[in-house]
Amino acid sequence: MNRQEAIEHLKGVHSLCMYDHFLTSDEGDKMLDAIDALKPPTPDPDTGLLPCGCGGKAQIWPSEPTQFTKVVTDYEAGCTKCAMTTGWVRGKQENAVKVWNTAMGWKGGPEVDDD
Repeated sequence: MNRQEAIEHLKGVHSLCMYDHFLTSDEGDKMLDAIDALKPPTPDPDTGLLPCGCGGKAQIWPSEPTQFTKVVTDYEAGCTKCAMTTGWVRGKQENAVKVWNTAMGWKGGPEVDDD
């Protein structure tokens, strides 16, 4: 069972339990909150970075330009709350974004379709 199937199953269980009055309204609301918590986080629209596992906001930093070419060659992504970082990633900024998002559990696309 994948994440989407689990969410759909739990929504069905929630509906049945509410219909048969097995759950109070508060319990039903808590169950819906738990179902929503299963949805994967989405990348920040400005940076493309997922939030850190600690809940902090991720940021990206360029390296200093090289002495001879005056070009930034490395980027580092990290959390502004817990200071966890990717370390310097060579190449384009998108490479560091991909490394960070992969470390945060991103699989390359949406796992859950919002209905």
